[in-house]
Amino acid sequence: MELRGGESVGPPARLPRRLVADTTMFTDVRLREILGAPDLDKAVEIMARILSRAANILDVKVYVAPSVEREMEVFMLANGVRRETLESLKAWLIVKPPSLHDLRVPASVFRRYVELVRQRLDKGLRIAEEHVRKAYHQEEAKVIRGLRERYREGTRKGVVDSIQDIDTVFLAMELKAAIVSSDEGVKWLAQELGIPVLSPVEMLNLLLKAEQNLRQATHTPTIEEGGRGAAEEEPSQRGPP
Repeated sequence: MELRGGESVGPPARLPRRLVADTTMFTDVRLREILGAPDLDKAVEIMARILSRAANILDVKVYVAPSVEREMEVFMLANGVRRETLESLKAWLIVKPPSLHDLRVPASVFRRYVELVRQRLDKGLRIAEEHVRKAYHQEEAKVIRGLRERYREGTRKGVVDSIQDIDTVFLAMELKAAIVSSDEGVKWLAQELGIPVLSPVEMLNLLLKAEQNLRQATHTPTIEEGGRGAAEEEPSQRGPP
């Protein structure tokens, strides 16, 4: 099965057996097209079955931090995902907090992060000044809306700016796992720390490729063949990892 999404599989070339996910692993808008899902609820349902097969057939374990689990739950329930669909996904996730007291971050990484934050704050100040000047000539609501959009874009994009981001990176660091995320800030910090990162699309490609290779060796049905292979079959009898 060749996925639609226009994204090639990058490193790591082989499927990691430990993955740490953030919310975007399941909510990336590209996944709906790739999975043939009309809405987020269906996409999550398919992902749950794919992860069940990946755990049972490929011995892949997917971890999330407790803060990510809470964020994921709030977001999904607010965007049309049924409770039972969410629970079917969570059954295949291992919830684990990072051992924050045991981890050590290189001083060089912390220094670069402070430099990046300072640059973004300066950029935010310039954006605010620009919109103050516009306020003399434009409608107030329009100026405020523009300020919020540009300030958010200028100060937060590509920066680790949440507990969920930090927990995801530190958990992967602790477990020596790969991260699955489309968040630019998570990617930046992970790369600084030498942690491999996969986008959700790359992760699906690697899962399908690994199962196809296994099928060729053992004649086991693939995720693709189940349905939308994984979408329509019941999970196998083995429980969550």
